[in-house]
Amino acid sequence: MTSALMSYRRMTVLTVEAVVLMLFGCQSTPPQTWQGYVEAETLFLSSPIPGTLLDVLPDRGDWLVADEVVFALESAPDDAALEAALQEAAAIEAEIANLEKGLRSNEIRVIEADRNLAHSGIELATLELGRIKNLVAQNMSSQESQDLAQADLTAQLAKYEQASAQLESAKLGARPDLIEAAQARLNAALAHAEEVRWRLDQKKRHAPIESQVQDILFRPGEFVAAGQPVIALLPADRIKVRFFVPEPELYRLKIGDEIKVQADGMTMFTARIGFVSQKAEYTPPFIYSKENRQRFLFLVEAWPEPSMARQLHPGIPVDVLPPISVP
Repeated sequence: MTSALMSYRRMTVLTVEAVVLMLFGCQSTPPQTWQGYVEAETLFLSSPIPGTLLDVLPDRGDWLVADEVVFALESAPDDAALEAALQEAAAIEAEIANLEKGLRSNEIRVIEADRNLAHSGIELATLELGRIKNLVAQNMSSQESQDLAQADLTAQLAKYEQASAQLESAKLGARPDLIEAAQARLNAALAHAEEVRWRLDQKKRHAPIESQVQDILFRPGEFVAAGQPVIALLPADRIKVRFFVPEPELYRLKIGDEIKVQADGMTMFTARIGFVSQKAEYTPPFIYSKENRQRFLFLVEAWPEPSMARQLHPGIPVDVLPPISVP
C-alpha cells in the first residue's frame, strides 16, 4: 500500500470522527425538570356581624388595592343608634358642666342679698339689745324685754350664718358624689357610642391586601349571617408553585433557593422556595432499592414575585428547573 493511499484513509477516518463529534456535541442533554402546578390560597372576606348586603363594589376578576372598600351592609339602624348615643352623651356633659360651676349668678345674688339683710338685722338687734339693757339697769324696762331683744339678736346671727353657708355652697357647685355619678353615666354613653361606631365600621369591609376578586358569593339585598363569606379574594402573595421532587434530588433544595419555572405560553420566570415537605407523597409497599427511590416524591412550594403572580392562573401545569445556585 502506497503512502498516498494510507494518508487518504487516515484523513477519511479523522473526517468521520469530526462529523460524529459535531453531531453529538450540538445535541446538548435536555435539562432535568420537575412537574408541578400553580396553586392559590383563597382569602374569604366576611363581616363579624349580620346584616342585609347593601352593595358589592368590585366585579369578578378585578384587582383591588389594599384598604379598598369591597362591600357594605345596611347601616340605617346603627346610624340612628349612634346619633341617639351621641345626643345622650352631649346632654350628660352639659349636666356635668352645670354641676361643676354651681348656681347661676342671679341665684347667687339672691343669697348674697339674704346675707346682707341678716347682717343689717344683726346690727339693729345689737343696738336694740343695748338700749333695753340700759333701761333695765334704770328699772325702766323689764327683764322679759331684755330676753326678747337677746333672742332677736340670736335669730339674726343664725340667719347670717345660714346665708353665708348657702353662698359658699353655691359657689362651690354640686356635691362631688353627684358629679361622679353623672361622669359614670357619661362614660357609659360614650362606650355605647363607640360600640355602635365599631358595628358601623364592620359593616363596611376593606381589602386587607392587594388581591384579585375570585368570586362573589352574595348579591345586594340578600341577608348575610355573621362570619359568612361574602367575597373570595386571591391575594398576589398567596399564589405559589407546587411541584414534586424525587427523593434522590431532594437534598439539592433548601429554603430560599431560586428556581426557574416554565408555563405554557409564558416567559420563564423565577420563584423562591419557601417550603419543603418532610413527608413523602407516595410510599410504595415494597423493599427500598436504588431504583425505587425515584418513586418517592416530596412536595416543594415556591413563591414568585407578586408582579409575576398576577399573571398566573391557579391549576395550570408548570415545569420546574433545579435551583439556579446548583450547577
